[in-house]
Amino acid sequence: MGKFKKTIFGVSLQPFRRLMMLLGIVPYLYGPIGKQDAFCIKYTQLVIHFIAVAALSAYLVYEHLKRIKETIYNLDDIFSSIMDGLGFTTLIIAQLIIHLESSCKLHAYLKIFNKFEQMRTWLMQKFAIQFEITKLKFYATLLQIHFTVYCGLLFFFMTWLIFEPVPTMRLLLCLYAEIVLKVKLFEYMLFVIVFLVMLSELCRAANRQCQLVESTRFDSSVQRQECLMGFIALQDLHALLWENVQLLTAYFEWSLPSLFTKQLIDLTLLAYWAFLNIEIGKSEVIKYYLIAFWIMQIFTLMVACFICSTCERSERKFRSSFRTIFKDRQNPLLMKCVHSISMQLWQEPITFVAGHFLTINIRTLGKYFFTVAMYIVILIQFRLSV
Repeated sequence: MGKFKKTIFGVSLQPFRRLMMLLGIVPYLYGPIGKQDAFCIKYTQLVIHFIAVAALSAYLVYEHLKRIKETIYNLDDIFSSIMDGLGFTTLIIAQLIIHLESSCKLHAYLKIFNKFEQMRTWLMQKFAIQFEITKLKFYATLLQIHFTVYCGLLFFFMTWLIFEPVPTMRLLLCLYAEIVLKVKLFEYMLFVIVFLVMLSELCRAANRQCQLVESTRFDSSVQRQECLMGFIALQDLHALLWENVQLLTAYFEWSLPSLFTKQLIDLTLLAYWAFLNIEIGKSEVIKYYLIAFWIMQIFTLMVACFICSTCERSERKFRSSFRTIFKDRQNPLLMKCVHSISMQLWQEPITFVAGHFLTINIRTLGKYFFTVAMYIVILIQFRLSV
């Protein structure tokens, strides 16, 4: 793999890549992006990494089976045992998928950020627009603070639960697995933040180009050609951005559906465990932990869907910019350029999907919450009936 300028990467994803390397989500081999190693060393480290992940997962399963009597529900409650097994199984499967995907698909990083850097260069060359690194850094910092608060609350409650009659080792290992899932989700959100800032820059370029059309008298063929070349540059920039969305979808093709499935199961089961804990009066600490964890899951999911919906709105704003062109509509070359870019925007919309199964936006979030609420009611009704 070749090297590339890491301006956008350094501001947005680099801290999370270091964290993923520290947690063992990706092997140390892939620390510095673009670095080549000998074939034998490269695959030896990959094998060692996968063996370590498999050993951790096996130990998690062993601890789960060994200490199943120490869990928060009664062992004679078969239904609750099945629900606990469902949550634990999806946790293990999602963690394995994330480890496998993050290690095997890292080449997507090079392709995605090379295109971002190419777009940043074109914006400066074609439209004299400086990419707002400060704005990107601000958004990335907000997400990093969100992630830090999330992990801090998890550690706080886990420390509190250590003094309760619950399996400590299993809690710590499940905490690690849960953090792995959240790191992957926040990695995706940081990627979308980069798309959001890039779309805002495209909107600036489109507005500037439309203003240029309105102010130009086309006194010479040179002015006309420069103006029309700006539309071609905008079309190329949008094409690069759309290609990056496809690369991002392919990179998260395995993990994102498993993450959203795990979120759906967690939101349902956490509410069920909270109801069960209130019913049997097991522990106040566990009750507060379940409620707080449920709220954190909801808020994180809302943030992810909101960012993706904001990107869709920015893309619609970019598309509507060309409707403001009223001058020189009789110019066939101008109308041809506008028609060409409009057709491209219509055929290649910027949407974020989870493995081509689920569109991530606010509209989907409402359906998601309705499904969670329906399953919570079903589980509580079934519990009350037995």
